[in-house]
Amino acid sequence: MKLKAIHPLTIYQLKDLIHSIVTGAYKSLELNGRSGRLTSDEIAQAVSLYKRKLIDVPDAALEDVKAIPVIGSKEHWVADIDLWTLDGRSDFTLSVTVQIKDDQIFITIDDLHVL
Repeated sequence: MKLKAIHPLTIYQLKDLIHSIVTGAYKSLELNGRSGRLTSDEIAQAVSLYKRKLIDVPDAALEDVKAIPVIGSKEHWVADIDLWTLDGRSDFTLSVTVQIKDDQIFITIDDLHVL
């Protein structure tokens, strides 16, 4: 399995998606399609069950994220991002799918879980 460094524009969009989770803007994630298969209520429940205050992920940590290409596609990857709390990197993980369509980057949530 070949890992791929994430493009800077993808990092920018990841930061925005994570910020929406950190600030509780779950409904906006659902309305704009970035919540993927999860509803805003499911995202809220996952964050609530984690019971720690999430903060924005530092830029350096996002730059270290590696994407795994989906077999048979040049423009479709999956990635796991460790979310952060006031104590630093956590075991709460955001799994996403990244797709490029017509030169635009689309990121959707696959799951929020403890690893």
